[in-house]
Amino acid sequence: MKRTTRSGAVPSDSYVTGSTPDVKKSKLQNDISEYERTRLENIQRNEQFLASLGLNSLKATLKPSVPQKAPPKKKSVAIKKIQSDAPLRRSGRVTIEKLQDEVAQLQRNGDTAALETKQKELDEMVNKKNEGSYQVVQDSSYERREWKRLDAAPVPLGQLSYDPEKYNETQAKKDLNELVGDLKKVHNSSDGQIKKGKEVTQKYAPIEDYTASLRKLTICNAEVAKLTEDRITSVCFHPSADKMIVFAGDKSGNLGLWDVSRSEQSEIHGVYKYRPHVSCIARIHVSKFNPTAIHSTSYDGTVRLFDVEKECFSLCFQAPEPLGEMYFTEAEFLHDSANCMYVGSSDGSAALLDFRASSSEYAWKRPCESGYKLNSIQQHPSMPHLMLTSERTAVSLYDVRKGSSGSRAGLKALVTHVGHTHSVNAAHISPDGQYMVSVSQDHTIRTWRNFVSPAAEPDCVVTRHDNNTGRWLSTLRPTFDPKQGHAFILGSLLQPRRIEVFAPVTLDTPVGKATGKAKGKKEPTIASTSASANVEFSLNLLVNLEDDLLGSVCSRNAFHPTLNVVAGGNSSGRIHLFREQK
Repeated sequence: MKRTTRSGAVPSDSYVTGSTPDVKKSKLQNDISEYERTRLENIQRNEQFLASLGLNSLKATLKPSVPQKAPPKKKSVAIKKIQSDAPLRRSGRVTIEKLQDEVAQLQRNGDTAALETKQKELDEMVNKKNEGSYQVVQDSSYERREWKRLDAAPVPLGQLSYDPEKYNETQAKKDLNELVGDLKKVHNSSDGQIKKGKEVTQKYAPIEDYTASLRKLTICNAEVAKLTEDRITSVCFHPSADKMIVFAGDKSGNLGLWDVSRSEQSEIHGVYKYRPHVSCIARIHVSKFNPTAIHSTSYDGTVRLFDVEKECFSLCFQAPEPLGEMYFTEAEFLHDSANCMYVGSSDGSAALLDFRASSSEYAWKRPCESGYKLNSIQQHPSMPHLMLTSERTAVSLYDVRKGSSGSRAGLKALVTHVGHTHSVNAAHISPDGQYMVSVSQDHTIRTWRNFVSPAAEPDCVVTRHDNNTGRWLSTLRPTFDPKQGHAFILGSLLQPRRIEVFAPVTLDTPVGKATGKAKGKKEPTIASTSASANVEFSLNLLVNLEDDLLGSVCSRNAFHPTLNVVAGGNSSGRIHLFREQK
């Protein structure tokens, strides 16, 4: 193979094999470029100059160069760690929050002397923070301190948790008193309307009319309010049709109450903030037998009641286990009782609470068969002896009649539905009991029908849905609309931001295409596949709730029980209210 020069020409064979200089020169003149010819002539001239100086004869007499020694390695010196007794330095925000917690505790205990000293210390720290002239020093033991539940004493509604320096506290409490008065009127007017044991037959609107009503929803009058300090984990509406009130709980135990009618009239925009718990509020729930009694269940193992009559947050139940051993993950009131609820816990157990019997002992508590943390728990709407749970990657139905009420024996699953490959965020049954929906971290929604009988194969439709909320967002959980038997709401990670409303429908049901405000943008395809044969229904996306004011992911959402209103809560503690434009 012939060698190619830089210019692309092929040199002659005589040049490769070493011909005489004259022959080489003559051939190069015809075969190489002007640049190569000049370069070779310079090399030849330099060699002749070095030969004339006699440097070639000195090469043999020169001694080989002595290799340099590598620099000696430095010996490492063992450094002893000195344990300092100086306190650790922490941020001012953490220190002020700690002092605020201590002040609130002293207020509940009624310790006037200690309260005055601690309040003075808090005021001094706040002033230094505002001036920017402080260096926070905090005892290192604060890092190791254990969280403690709040005292069993009631938390007055007047004990607001917002900064009184930013608002007129007197006016805020006056507005609160008016709100409590309005709620008492609602409470008195609702007495006797619902009787125990009598179920009201719910008539649901046709799916086409229901979808048309949802398409009218928008965020009116910039109705967006910040109810909590951290990411929202639970949202609930007050059931009154005359007074629009929204409740929201966050991961730090804060609970916000929003009187929407006072959004523009009040200095605090109708928002009242409390901290009835010390950890994540897993569920805010309204009993249908007492619509004005709002219960909040927390990871700290307590259930508190927003009591309008006593004007306080009263303690209904406190778990007998220490705070570090377990926590409540979900709660659900029984359909036939205003004083009993199921709770799921992190230790894989389900429990029944009866507020009439005891505020510190379970009516019963039994470990579930799987032994994994219960992510959700629900009583079957039409079969009250069945209890639904989501446990890791499975969804299970239990018959709570198995075993005596005082038995410590575990619950054995009547039927377990598998198919999800990652953790199930939550599983819920539709109000009419026909469908079950499970949402999982495997980016799917599974819609089940005929899921109760252990002998029959359930019908299942799998729908692709992005559920990758990550660390900073609350997980996506389905919530059914009590005004429609099958429709449920779910947060979305898609752009533009939206809240999605789905419904399983039979294949012969005419349903319009989902619409939103983002015109001209291609909507993602809702890909549903059947996981079982001969399935005659599908999961349809009814509506995308969108608005220019919605710029974040609303992970936790709720339907109003009687009005055509939707609330979406995001991870910055804000509630977006969708309702019809007047």
